[in-house]
Amino acid sequence: MGLRLPFGRLALAALVCAASPLACGSILGIDPGHPIDDASADGSVADVRTGEGGTGMSSDGTTDVATSPGSDAGDDALPGSDSSMAADAPQPVEGGDACSSDTSWCNTHCGTGPDNCGQTRVCPTDCPTGDTCSAANMCVCQSQSNWCNGRCQMTTDNCGSPIDCGACDGGTCTSNVCGCTPETDQAACGNLQCGQVTNNCGLTVNCGVASSPSCPSGQVCLTTGTCCSPNNATACGNQCNVTVTNNCGQSTSCPSTICPSGEVCYEDACCTPTNAACVGLCGGETVTNNCGQQVQCTAGCSAGEECNATTDMCCTPASNCGNQCNVSVADTCGVSKPCSCTASGAICTSADVCCVPSGCSGSCVDNCGQSASQCCPETGPPPDDGGGKCGALGASCTSASQCCSQACASVSTSGATCVSSCIPQGDSCGGSLSACCYPYNCQSLLQPELTPVTDGGVGVLETCQ
Repeated sequence: MGLRLPFGRLALAALVCAASPLACGSILGIDPGHPIDDASADGSVADVRTGEGGTGMSSDGTTDVATSPGSDAGDDALPGSDSSMAADAPQPVEGGDACSSDTSWCNTHCGTGPDNCGQTRVCPTDCPTGDTCSAANMCVCQSQSNWCNGRCQMTTDNCGSPIDCGACDGGTCTSNVCGCTPETDQAACGNLQCGQVTNNCGLTVNCGVASSPSCPSGQVCLTTGTCCSPNNATACGNQCNVTVTNNCGQSTSCPSTICPSGEVCYEDACCTPTNAACVGLCGGETVTNNCGQQVQCTAGCSAGEECNATTDMCCTPASNCGNQCNVSVADTCGVSKPCSCTASGAICTSADVCCVPSGCSGSCVDNCGQSASQCCPETGPPPDDGGGKCGALGASCTSASQCCSQACASVSTSGATCVSSCIPQGDSCGGSLSACCYPYNCQSLLQPELTPVTDGGVGVLETCQ
């Protein structure tokens, strides 16, 4: 077995560049324009070696391949170590209701762990051959400890990192192989795009990018040795909170937070909430919307409507005040509204009802029960005599204009007094309705057809005449 030399990067580069320009280019990360092979050109493809769960990269598609040397070629510190991968990992965004899970999260992560929204994601665990899934859910390449068995001098290990395998214990070192002329990696791999095979010298060689077993970043290596670009977003589609199989045959989770901004996961599908459930509702009524969310209906009602406090529904109000005033009464929508008089000239009485003054009901009191000077008894001659005064109730009169109440009723065939009201000519009278307006009196008339036959077919009708 070759001996590893723990040279530092720069010292090793200086030493090797003097002996081999090709090896120098490998250490310094210079692409010579053709693959760096372990060997010569002859041989056939041997068995494909697979890592645990398959030959490919992890379902997250991470490629832990170095295109330039590490800090120390002999200390097994690989570019794909936990620290370097963490630096290259996507930075998580703030979680919460507004966070949308990255649909391609499992393209660059492995195993089960939190995604960019802090949601648990179940990603495939099949990292590339030689890689392991780290605690950070990233595929990390681990250098194979027996890589230098049968190899010699400066070459690259299974992680694509430069390694010095030293001199051969016996035999000649040919193209970095002891005692054997190896076929080229391209010849050994044939049509394989990734994974590992055994070449004609019995050594494991990588068939992936940059002398590694991996596929390009974002792709996974299938058991057939071909690379596949997983499309987890298409596999999830509009689904959420489920686990699906992607186009590469991998099982991947679609968390509840995978829905785009503005949508929520409802019954395992992304749903856009609408306010249809709140149409016609108000007052903070709590309802279930189309996405199963409990929401409060706080929007106002349309112009001309108000919110019914009992039903929390918008309502077109109508007044229940009637003839009331100076009070508050609930309208037809259940909202308390103040009542006031709306008729022209109407006043609100002490009984909280509206009244239009139109006469007198007593001394110094009008028909609305309000104090009225025009209804007070006055001394002096009546207005018809030019005195400018009006007669109170009970005062003698000969015309309605002489009375403050504007009503002069006949009390005998020869006299009349001021009253609150009187019966006009032609209207029925008699009994308590005998006060006919002056100068008319209540008179009886025979009406043959208005009385029963028992009265002899003749009746009496009293009217003001």
